[in-house]
Amino acid sequence: MLELAKKSDEEKLTKMKELRGIKVKVTSSRGVINHKDLRGSEEEEFVECFPGVISARSIETKRGEERIKTNTYVLAFESPTPPSEVKAGYLPVKVRPYVPTPMRCFMRCHRFGHGRDRCRRNIDLCVKCGEPGHRGGGV
Repeated sequence: MLELAKKSDEEKLTKMKELRGIKVKVTSSRGVINHKDLRGSEEEEFVECFPGVISARSIETKRGEERIKTNTYVLAFESPTPPSEVKAGYLPVKVRPYVPTPMRCFMRCHRFGHGRDRCRRNIDLCVKCGEPGHRGGGV
């Protein structure tokens, strides 16, 4: 990670493709937007209409078996830090930092940082009490 004194230096670095013969790329950043007027918008619209957005994903909720799109979207920006806001037409929409859900080992040790496939435990633990021999929770 680099910290720069001038905004112009940041712009030069983000456009750089090679440094001393080594190919470089700027990592993208993600941010979350939420507004009642965005409900039902298609993900492609954000990529087409918002400058600097390279992808968008709708957050969905589940009611019974039906998946319902919410008015919350995760946007990926081509810059290393997301902007503080984006304009949806004349509507300014605040961009919050995206904090991904931590990886959790379900069905085995229930600890964070790895999935079941990479778990070193060889027996499953109960999700409710943490004891081996049963699963609990109606699973």
